[in-house]
Formats: sequence, structure tokens, C-alpha cells
Amino acid sequence: MQDLAYPLPVTAISDLLGVPESEHGRCVELTNVVSVWFASVVRTPETARPAQAAILELVEIFKGVIAARKSNAEGLLGLLVELGSAESGLGWDEIYAQCVMLLFGGHETTRHWIGNSVHTFLSHPESFDAVRSNPELLRAAMEEVLRYESPVQMFGRGVIADIELDGTRVPKGSTLLLVIAAAHRDAEQYADPDRFDIHRAHNRHLAFGGDAHVCLGSTLARLEGHIALRELTRRFPRLQPDGPGSQWSPLVGFRGLGELRVSL
Repeated sequence: MQDLAYPLPVTAISDLLGVPESEHGRCVELTNVVSVWFASVVRTPETARPAQAAILELVEIFKGVIAARKSNAEGLLGLLVELGSAESGLGWDEIYAQCVMLLFGGHETTRHWIGNSVHTFLSHPESFDAVRSNPELLRAAMEEVLRYESPVQMFGRGVIADIELDGTRVPKGSTLLLVIAAAHRDAEQYADPDRFDIHRAHNRHLAFGGDAHVCLGSTLARLEGHIALRELTRRFPRLQPDGPGSQWSPLVGFRGLGELRVSL
């Protein structure tokens, strides 16, 4: 996880946002603190305060980045600077907040997806052998990992008006937790849902949300995930599990590994 799954996505999103390499490690540390709050079912002051402090520190990092590159920013950072500078655009506080969210969303779940993919392939050697023999299967196999071991297990929605769902009244002001991990094992949507099947047809999972709420970075995440696994399987065809069992994160909202030891 430390050698592959962490560095790739954080390097990519940091480069897009103009964050210097010297700050990459600190950005990972700070977003890890935010994720403890973000992925918790019960959010307490004890987790909220460190998360707030981490976000404020990230804001200061982006203030420095934008101040240093305001006159020559390009790409994604340039677009954000343009929006902040425009008379009718977003305020700078909104730009800094957007940078923090893009950084957090741009690597946190992607690193889990890369780790989950390696773990799932190693746990299903027949599927891994098929992918190694036919790299054209990799893209569909990665999509099946998103269903089978989704990095995002649930998300919340605030109820802004009284509604009724399947005969249950949900009052205004409530919070609904939508458990997409359970939806991904719904037998009415997926044949034999508990089976990892890289040949699964019409795999319409919810790992990236959908419709108006589809993940903004889904294309980038897919590119990073596909490159990571393609190169790993190409360069290390004898990849095998090594050492003790994998260590899963205790966070409820995210599904990811803290450690995954392999033999190359």
C-alpha cells in the first residue's frame, strides 16, 4: 500500500492541483485524519476537531500554492484560479475548499481501489491468471472489483422534506445512510452476487455514484487504477501473497487495506 497504492493517485491529483512534491506526504497524513471523520457512521466532536484542524491546514497549503502560481497556473489549477479571479466567479474561500475536496476525493478512494484490486485478484487466482493471460479482461475485472470490494461502502443524504420510503415515514431533517455495499450484493440486480466474476455482463455498480451525482474524478480514477494493475501484472507476473493476512481499515464508510504484503 505504501509503495504503490498511496503514491500514484496522490502524486497525480497533487500535480493537477499544483501541490509541490515536498507536501505530498503531509497531504496524505492530513486527508487520513479527515477520512476518519468522513467515513464514520457516528461523527463525534473527538473526530470532528482533528478533521477541522486538518482541513484548515490544507487550506493554508493551497493558499500558498495559489499565491505562488496565481499568475502562471495552468490546467485544473488554472481553471480554479480563473474562477476565483472572475468578478462573478466563486469566492476564494470556495476555491480553497474545492481544492481540499478535490485533493481528498482524488486519492483517498483510488488508493483503496488499487489495494482492493490486488487483494481480490490474489484471493481469486483463477481470475488473476485469466487477466494475466488476456490483458483485455483487465478493465472489466477492475469494474467487478468496484462492485465486489467497493472502496466506498456507503454515503449519506440529508432529507429536506418529509418523505415516505416503502411505507416508512422519513421526517425532514433526517439523515439517510445508503449502503451501496449491500446494494452491490443484491440478488435482484446481480446474478450470484457473492461471486467475483470478471466476465459479469451489464455490471452497473454504484461505486462512483450515478446520474447527476456521479463522481467528478471517475475517469481519472479508472485511468490510474487500470495503469497500476496493468503494469503490476505485466512487470511482476509471479505476484503472490506474502506474510500475514491483510490488514483492513476499521473505517465503516471506506473499504481499504492498511497493509498488503506481496512477493514479487
